[in-house]
Amino acid sequence: MEEQRRKHSAAFKAKVALAAVRGDATVAELASRFGVHPAQIHTWKRALQEGAAAVFAEGGGKREKQADALVDRLYRQIGQLKVERDFYRTGWCHEPGAAAGAGGTVSPAALRGAAVPIAIGISRSSFYYQRKPHPWVTWI
Repeated sequence: MEEQRRKHSAAFKAKVALAAVRGDATVAELASRFGVHPAQIHTWKRALQEGAAAVFAEGGGKREKQADALVDRLYRQIGQLKVERDFYRTGWCHEPGAAAGAGGTVSPAALRGAAVPIAIGISRSSFYYQRKPHPWVTWI
């Protein structure tokens, strides 16, 4: 029967790693006291020693992560806005001249294979639909 993996909190890992750095007890003694594998203690100790400089860095590295997340979110938003702008600039619509300032339609052949209809929430069947005139009306 396999033993289930335990998830340790950051506080527990820090406590074990600090005890290992202090050197009050051997790694084997710490492993038996805290109930973790000695290799895990070595890993946590190494991570503590390598990441100690980040504690004294300005912001502790949180600002970088927050800035990266903000930049990623803004780039996604810019991309979405560019797609919408380009879509509205082309003036795609069912009726010629119905779009403000567009003056015509974009042929489905021009956008065939493009993700524009899907990206803005238009089903492909309505995008490629060609309206047929009613047989009784001759003035359309």
